[in-house]
Formats: sequence, structure tokens, C-alpha cells
Amino acid sequence: MDPRLSEQKALLEEYRQALRARRACRCHFDFCDPEYLDAAIFALGAAERRIGALIKTAKKEKVTAWRRP
Repeated sequence: MDPRLSEQKALLEEYRQALRARRACRCHFDFCDPEYLDAAIFALGAAERRIGALIKTAKKEKVTAWRRP
């Protein structure tokens, strides 16, 4: 297997994990006690920044989620 392809798959999997983590943070934010709201906001912001960083990396590496012809 091409090492570059392996790296791309790893990056896509990390992106999918980041999306799941953001979904979990959003759920926590929606249902947390008011005293935990600041922590939920911080976690959600961090999850969104992680996704943004992964997208930036994917663009730089020219990674796509589909196969090129």
C-alpha cells in the first residue's frame, strides 16, 4: 500500500473521529447542568477548532474523501 494513501486514510479517520467528538460535545452542551455550561462551551469550541485544523491539513495535503479518476 502506498504510504501517502495510508496517511490520507488515517487523516480521514481522524476527521471522522473529530466529528463524532464534536457531536458528543454538542450533546453534552445541550443537556448539561448550568454549572457545567462553561466547560461544555470550552469543549465544543476545542472540538470545532480541531475539525478546522484537520480540514486545513487535508487541504494542504490535497486529501479528498473520494477517489480521483
